[in-house]
Amino acid sequence: MKKLCSAVALAAVLGLGTSSAFTVITGSVNEFGSADDLNLDSSLSVIAVDLFGNGDSTVNGVNFLTDRAGLGAGVGAEGVVTNGGVTHTTNLFNQIDNWTGAPLFTGTDAGTLAGIMQDIRWANGGAGQTISIGVGGLTPNTPYNVLLLFNEGANRDRHFDIGVNGLLAVDDMTSEGNGVWTNSNSFSYNGTFSSTNAGGLDIVLGREPLPGDPNNTAFTGADNNAILQGVVISRIPEPSSSALLGLGLIGLLARRRR
Repeated sequence: MKKLCSAVALAAVLGLGTSSAFTVITGSVNEFGSADDLNLDSSLSVIAVDLFGNGDSTVNGVNFLTDRAGLGAGVGAEGVVTNGGVTHTTNLFNQIDNWTGAPLFTGTDAGTLAGIMQDIRWANGGAGQTISIGVGGLTPNTPYNVLLLFNEGANRDRHFDIGVNGLLAVDDMTSEGNGVWTNSNSFSYNGTFSSTNAGGLDIVLGREPLPGDPNNTAFTGADNNAILQGVVISRIPEPSSSALLGLGLIGLLARRRR
């Protein structure tokens, strides 16, 4: 996997944002050319959603549920998917079927992942719309990994912000990362966030000014309509016994040196 932008430890709260374009506040933005690049883990996945997908599908053991009414086992209503007590709700119903041709991914489940990346839900930035996703039913006050999947569909200069639980995660995100779209790649955002006291995560993608962005710099790019094709929410793996043992030994040595 080609990592394009690693975590920038600049903000733990809203007031510590930065004003430059395409700045990753927390997490990372990555290019991927295969499902293997996404490091999907079925043992940790809580819910995976194919936004406006043509049906449910499985990639590297992770079951992606479409949020399109009438086409998937987990759909209760348009934009609402439930899996194992966890509910994923998309509140905006702008969408395009077959937004892009199937990317020419490589590796395991290449065709299935390509199908997920073909359809989008999107927000009209000029009309002040945002893509807002609510995830409920999670364990309260617990860290979860948030993976967002984008395929631009062409070589476009599109920019929008990403916020999670009221905190700006990416300022002036481009869905081509720092790279260039081809017919064999896509891009992802990956970050870790704690669920709320109520066991929720709120994800917002939209044009500046985005609520929660302390900078709200003048928007850039040729198009500020946020797009999104997939969302995966996963648990954080427990530390291994060997890692815990190592931490214990470090603590013991530190106490002996005092």
